[in-house]
Amino acid sequence: MHKRILVAVDDSMNSKHALHYVGRTFAGRPEPAFELLHVQPILSEYLIEEARKDPKAFQRLEKAMARNMEKSRRMLEACKERMVRDGVSEERITLSSQPRRIGLAKDILDYGREGMFDSLVAGRRGLSRLQKVFMGSTSLKLIEHTDFLPVWVVDRERAVEKILVPVDGSKASLRLVELLGFLFPEREDIVFTLYHATPTGPEVAPESFLDEEDLGEMLSELETRWVTRVLSDAVGMLTDAGIPLKKIHIRTEKTDGRPGKAILEMVESGGFDTVVMGRRGSGRAFFFGSVSRYVAERLQGRALWLVP
Repeated sequence: MHKRILVAVDDSMNSKHALHYVGRTFAGRPEPAFELLHVQPILSEYLIEEARKDPKAFQRLEKAMARNMEKSRRMLEACKERMVRDGVSEERITLSSQPRRIGLAKDILDYGREGMFDSLVAGRRGLSRLQKVFMGSTSLKLIEHTDFLPVWVVDRERAVEKILVPVDGSKASLRLVELLGFLFPEREDIVFTLYHATPTGPEVAPESFLDEEDLGEMLSELETRWVTRVLSDAVGMLTDAGIPLKKIHIRTEKTDGRPGKAILEMVESGGFDTVVMGRRGSGRAFFFGSVSRYVAERLQGRALWLVP
């Protein structure tokens, strides 16, 4: 199966960081193939309809659209050249440009769905306080609304070297590991760390027949057993993909009940450049989970992959 990654690009520095990140990570390798997509600035449908009533106005509008397309084409060629300089062969890169239709994030996600890509990459701008509250940037809209496509939000340009994979003991966690094995088979230059944070002091229902201490110990033991099994399966999936066992680390620790904070602290202390985690919460699947939202709003200077 051929691996295909869609990279949403524009002429910003954030986009250049994203191109360098994927280019340097996959340089000199036969896969994946990349498609660089630029969604052109929007032209109002109302103005287009009005211009059709006036031949001269419509002629001017067509010229404006042609200029947009030409600028987009030149920008895409420059993006391709950057990736080639980073070591990606030219035949692995295709270019696509289209006018904006509904909205930038929606247009990108629709393109990704129709093209059946394996992942979507986008650069990330620094977020203001207001943006953190309302998730206003395009990159965060992408991870807010994707329900099918892993989205990589890139805030750095170095190649992938150390990946942190928070797992919560669920089978969904294994989808993260499956994606990594699919994209990075036989990689000996990347360290993969599977990380689980166990909250301390579980809440106990007052009608429980066991006292709080006994039930807490029982739940902790059950979780430890289950997580150990999931982690063992995850290690097996990575080694089956040809990743050396010495490049796979496991970290577990107790937390104060705030797993998002624990993940960010682990990123800092461990010097990780990439975090790969599930996007969904345990409830309404279409929306962000609280942990993934917490990390997405606060992670800086790294790349974040969110997997539906």
